[in-house]
Amino acid sequence: MYYDANARGSCSLTFGHDAAVLSAPNAVYNQIQACGQCLEITGSEGTQVVMVADRCNDCPPDRLVINKPAFVKIAGTKAGKAEVTWKPVPCAVQGNLELRFKKTSSIHWTSIQVRNHRVPVKSVAFKKGDAWVEMTRSDDNYFTAAKGVGSQSVTLRITGADGQTVEETVAKWKDGETYKGTAQFK
Repeated sequence: MYYDANARGSCSLTFGHDAAVLSAPNAVYNQIQACGQCLEITGSEGTQVVMVADRCNDCPPDRLVINKPAFVKIAGTKAGKAEVTWKPVPCAVQGNLELRFKKTSSIHWTSIQVRNHRVPVKSVAFKKGDAWVEMTRSDDNYFTAAKGVGSQSVTLRITGADGQTVEETVAKWKDGETYKGTAQFK
């Protein structure tokens, strides 16, 4: 099934109108820690790598809702529905991880989104003294420290769904801003 993606979705990711994105049913979304996960989808007309950008709460477990430009490459223009197969694959992103601090974040309540990742993000923790404090993933794909990270400087440990970890430090952050990281998942 296809739709016109509008750059708004539960994952809070930004993308262009022609980006290859999809809305995943809860059964798929929950299984693959979906936001930002790429799926290689094959249909009657070809194969396309598509990124999960939204959750489809009302969709049956076997229905991926793909934006129209990607759907056409996978299944053509003759049908609004098509049989497809899919598998998770690393995203072909360029550059390093990006860290987006949610508007209204402060040292007392901090919410951070990891963007531009090759594999899905399983967890994010921030360093407090010698300990790592796990952040809670919210429905809008941000990781939140309900009591904040305590400082304008923060070191994060980002863990991918496959177990890889990357540490990033933002020396001085501001709410509503995005910062380029120094590393990327393999």
